[in-house]
Amino acid sequence: MPVPKSLLLLCAKLSLIRFVCAAHLVRAVGDSVSSFRLLRKK
Repeated sequence: MPVPKSLLLLCAKLSLIRFVCAAHLVRAVGDSVSSFRLLRKK
């Protein structure tokens, strides 16, 4: 049974959104950690 193209497109979009969300989350965590270190140094 062939997989419809719309389903493949939907899966690709979902994985892309998940990847972007993960990247934003990692960046936010990195920013908070760096600012926390700056606060502790003072």
